[in-house]
Amino acid sequence: MKPKEISRRQFATAVSSVGVGTLIPGALAQERAQEPKPPYPPTDAGGIHGDMLGRISDGLGDSEIRTKEGLLKLVALLQQVDVISEQDAAMLRETIEAIFSDSKTTASKIDKIYAEAKEKAGEVTVAIISIAKNSVEFAKRHGKTILVVASDVSGALTGAATGAKLGGRALAVVGALAGAVASSAEAAFSHKG
Repeated sequence: MKPKEISRRQFATAVSSVGVGTLIPGALAQERAQEPKPPYPPTDAGGIHGDMLGRISDGLGDSEIRTKEGLLKLVALLQQVDVISEQDAAMLRETIEAIFSDSKTTASKIDKIYAEAKEKAGEVTVAIISIAKNSVEFAKRHGKTILVVASDVSGALTGAATGAKLGGRALAVVGALAGAVASSAEAAFSHKG
């Protein structure tokens, strides 16, 4: 009789294990189904990338992207694609002026602009100025040049334009952060000095 009892227990354990085992993939599939879908098919990423590079190139003309003139042209691009207002553009232009001003006062100027932006500016502008503020702090702590700050801001501006194309202002904020991180990493860690 004992062998049969063991068999019953083994059978009950096996059946319950199979039941739990079949529930896990179902739960994972349901969780994946609830995840938000990208705003565009991933296969379109290359074309969107090319389109945005074309717009940025046209907007920059002969200007270098990491220069004051280049960054100001990127602000104009954000206005053209209706991501920022004139008031926001003015704050971004002021931030860019601060970046390329006397380095001893850059941080305090951007802090002041940021405090005002949090009260008066749109989300995209606040995100970009927040990135500029953090970038200046990073550059000071790590002895990096203005190239890092200019890279962060150019990445934020171009990322915001791309994000806006894909899904309006909400994705423009995400794009600003992603673009800034990519540009910052390249400028901060690939160039020594």
